[in-house]
Amino acid sequence: MATTSTERLIQLENIVDTRMIEHTDGWPLYGLRPKKDTDLELIHDRLVRERGTKSNFEVYLRDKDMPERYHFSKNQRIAPLWIVPQAGWAIVTQEEFDMKKQKGEIYRPRGLHGYDHEHPLMRAIFVARGPAFPHQPGSRLDVFQNIEVYNIVCDSIGVVPRSNNGTLRLPLKPVGLHSDEGVPQLKTPPDFPGQDQAANGIASIDTVRAALYGTSVTPLALSGPSTTGSLPSASAPARPIVNDGANRDAERNSSTAWWDWVTGKYDSVKDWSTGPSDKVGAESDKSPRKRKGSPTIMCTDRESSYSAHLTTTHNLQLVNSTITAGSSIFDGAPIPLTFGIELEAIFCFHEDRLSSLLTERSSAAIIVKNVAISDKNLEKCTYAGARSVVDKFRGIEYRPYIDEPLQLVRHLVSKVPGRRGIHVHAENEKQTSYQTWSISVDGTLNGLTKADLVAAFPDRIPDLAAAADFDSYGIELITHPYSCATAARDDIAAVISSLRGSSISNFGVTTNLNCGAHVHVGLPDGGGIPLSVVQHLAYLVVVYEDEISALHAPSRRLNIDHGELSTNREAFFAECPEPVEKWFLDPLTGVSTLKKMEPTYLPLAQIRRMLFDDVDKTGAGDSGKGLRKLCAYMGHKGHLVNFSYLTRTADAGPRTLEFRQHAGTLEADDVYHWVLFCTGLVRLAYRYAETGTDSAVESWDDTIDIELLWSEMGLPEASREFLRQKAAFYREVAPDCHAPPLWREYAEFADSDAERVREADLAAASGAESD
Repeated sequence: MATTSTERLIQLENIVDTRMIEHTDGWPLYGLRPKKDTDLELIHDRLVRERGTKSNFEVYLRDKDMPERYHFSKNQRIAPLWIVPQAGWAIVTQEEFDMKKQKGEIYRPRGLHGYDHEHPLMRAIFVARGPAFPHQPGSRLDVFQNIEVYNIVCDSIGVVPRSNNGTLRLPLKPVGLHSDEGVPQLKTPPDFPGQDQAANGIASIDTVRAALYGTSVTPLALSGPSTTGSLPSASAPARPIVNDGANRDAERNSSTAWWDWVTGKYDSVKDWSTGPSDKVGAESDKSPRKRKGSPTIMCTDRESSYSAHLTTTHNLQLVNSTITAGSSIFDGAPIPLTFGIELEAIFCFHEDRLSSLLTERSSAAIIVKNVAISDKNLEKCTYAGARSVVDKFRGIEYRPYIDEPLQLVRHLVSKVPGRRGIHVHAENEKQTSYQTWSISVDGTLNGLTKADLVAAFPDRIPDLAAAADFDSYGIELITHPYSCATAARDDIAAVISSLRGSSISNFGVTTNLNCGAHVHVGLPDGGGIPLSVVQHLAYLVVVYEDEISALHAPSRRLNIDHGELSTNREAFFAECPEPVEKWFLDPLTGVSTLKKMEPTYLPLAQIRRMLFDDVDKTGAGDSGKGLRKLCAYMGHKGHLVNFSYLTRTADAGPRTLEFRQHAGTLEADDVYHWVLFCTGLVRLAYRYAETGTDSAVESWDDTIDIELLWSEMGLPEASREFLRQKAAFYREVAPDCHAPPLWREYAEFADSDAERVREADLAAASGAESD
């Protein structure tokens, strides 16, 4: 429950022309249903302007930029436009509470819920006792989502639950004990006193209240997809207002003391609950969404609605890491990994948008269509008019695009909250600091044919005639570094939504088989990852290459002629190996036979010596030489995992590991779970390097199972299930797509084949003589 105040009211009429609204849904969130569908964008744009730099509310279109973690879109029963106030803020109409006429009066109700479900003030308490909970008294659980309660109740009474989104099942696994020792004695505070409201229609919030009611809390990882929204229902309850002026002065005088009491008690409870042992949680202060002075709310792999404790004490970084507090090589802090994402896509736009851009730029250029293929093959221009060609029939010069499509993309993305100041650059002029999102041309992507445009956007390009007025362009969206996968997912979802548009838009975005999604993993300062960590990661990548490939689309695997992707096992192919006898199982008949087989790759023991012993010997006294030797083993940029950027100089960009195998996607969840996998794999390599342990796989004949790798990584169950479903889907749609075999049947054809050929020639010659 969040406390309300007259200082935290938003007058609806000050930010929306209510004459244009047919109906409002929800409360304290406001869903707006315009009288005319054509007014939706006008109302939305005004709200965006009104919000400006204020932080007391957000504006979302249901099917465009609504955060995916709300699971509150793609349904006509949901209003198309929403005003989402920050926790503690209330939206009121003048009929309910006129902020000018009732200045200084107390607003009621004194408390509200129904805000962002991840806000700490929206939490509840979960208490369980009985035969199904044979735990030590006072046991404490991790924070979990309220959708889990159904399964817990069913399990406790022996009822089989119906299908649902919950994953938490009995028996519960406590993470510690509650203790009364050192707990500050809390007293029930008086009712929150009224405060004079600000003179303008939208009040500001001071730093003390911002500390308690921060506009956002650090995001928590989802436990799985949900079919139910987390926002309140469409029917709004009556909102009672009581004008109690009798105690106004007394309440005003006690306001400062009351807020001091609340913030002081909250901080004392936070210090008690997170304590000196919370070394892992301390790293969360680096999160870009963490506000100074806000309570430390942490979780591992599921959202929070119920809490058996005010705070939890777990790493708030990218993944439910298996590295425990005090076990990191970074002086007891968690591994401070960051990651960035590159999304390749194809942007489609109508010529009207291009014309508008040219008009804004006061350009004398006009749009020329149906350019001859011979002219399209000319070298690209670097600036307007360069290397232009004279069209002898029309007597004008024309040139290819410079950055016009990128500017159209920038204009759309800049409407997303927090995405202003996007960097636009040529493909060979990428940033080196990556402090902001950026947009680049992708030279590996061709535009779509007119037929492909119709197939990709049938709702807005119904036929080839309509496609004649559209063009498309290969782009790359590059994020700034993130330390939280949930934050990255929400931002990507909002940006992609802004580019997708709707059925009435004259633009859109899509992907094809040539598009990829690349994840760069590195350190916050852009420095180098320790060589010992890279060695362990390289071994994991080599061992599990086939199992990881099975998680990806067939178009991103190595069993086809793929110009962009190469195996990281290139240096480890066996050359002229000696055959060995092995039992071979025929997958069609199920019969095993003893055959001569030869290995495809070197023995893992030899690969381990190459990656560790040989690299250590080369890098003795100079780890840079060792790293370069390791990168030579693992291949150049175009491999499944690109290790070459680890050797970059400081002025060339951050030193990162680039995971390149994922297919191009417009789904934020795809990116989210793949990021958790990539960062989890790097964290596992860190653990091996620090503890002196190795992967349990020592031979190609050992069990090489992705499930065992996930367990070793500590990958959240939600991500495991997501990846399982992807792998099952690809097995169904491409059953003949298999990884290269680790063993192949030995073929004796050198001397013996030559002898058979010679004998055949002699027999043929002998037959000719007898004739």
